[in-house]
Amino acid sequence: MKLDFSKAWNTITSLIGGNKDVVLVVAGVFFFLPYLVVMLAMPEVTALMQGQFGDTQDQAAMMATLASTFQNYWWAFLVLGIIQYLGTLSLLALFTDHSRPTVGEAIGIGAARLLPYFVTVVLMGLAIVLVAGLLAAVGAVSGIALLAFVTGLLALVLAIYLLIKFSQVAPVMVIEGVTNPIKALSRSWALTKGNSLRILLFALLIFIPLFIITSIVSMVFGLGFAAAGTGAATIGNGLIAALMNAVSGAVGAAILAAIYRQLAGDSPSAISETFE
Repeated sequence: MKLDFSKAWNTITSLIGGNKDVVLVVAGVFFFLPYLVVMLAMPEVTALMQGQFGDTQDQAAMMATLASTFQNYWWAFLVLGIIQYLGTLSLLALFTDHSRPTVGEAIGIGAARLLPYFVTVVLMGLAIVLVAGLLAAVGAVSGIALLAFVTGLLALVLAIYLLIKFSQVAPVMVIEGVTNPIKALSRSWALTKGNSLRILLFALLIFIPLFIITSIVSMVFGLGFAAAGTGAATIGNGLIAALMNAVSGAVGAAILAAIYRQLAGDSPSAISETFE
C-alpha cells in the first residue's frame, strides 16, 4: 500500500481535532513543562538547543562548547528525552487505542512501553552510528577531499534512510504490543517497505512549514520580549520555545499514528494475525 498524503493529512487533523482536550494535557505535561524548566534553569543547555555556540567562526571552539555542555548536562538531555518519549507513547495510545483510554490510562500504556522503547531507540541509534559512521570514516581517513565529501553525503543519506525505516517502532510497540526490540525494529522495517521516500516527503511537507512558522513566531515575539528587558526576554523566549516544542511533539505523534493507520490498517484482528 502506498502512503496517501491527503488521507494521512486528514487523519492527522481529525486525530488532533477530535482529541484536542486530552492532547493539550499530555503535550503540556510531557513536552511544554519539561522543556520550559530546562530553558529557564539551564542557560547552557538552552544555548545549545538554540544553536548558540559563541564564536561560530571558530570550529574548534564550537566543538569544545558542544563537548563541554554534553559532558556537564548529559543527564538533563537524557531525562528530557525520556519524558518526551513517554509523552509520544502516551499520545499514540490516545490516538490509536480503539477503547478510547483516559489520559491516565494512556499514560499507563506509554509507561508500560517506555523501557523497551528506550532500549530499542538505543539499539537503533547504535545501528545508525555504526553503519553511517563507518562509511563516513572511510572517506575521512583516505585523506582525499572529494572521497570524504561523497562518503559523508552517503552516510547522511543512509542515516536518514534508517531513521525512516525504523520510524514506526513507537506505534508498533504501543498499538501491537510488541515489546521485543528486535521484533519491533523488524516490524517497522516491513511496514515502511516501498514507502520510505513518501514518508520522508510527507514529513518534510509538514515540518518545513511548521519550522518556518515557529521561526517567525519566535523572532517576532523575541523582539518584543527583548524590548521588555533581559528577565522578560528569558521567560518569554522560554515560554514560546516550550510552546513550539509541545506543538511539534503533538504533531509528530499524530504523523506517526496517521502513517501507521495506512500502512498497517485499522483492524485490530489484522494486526494480531501478523504475529500468529
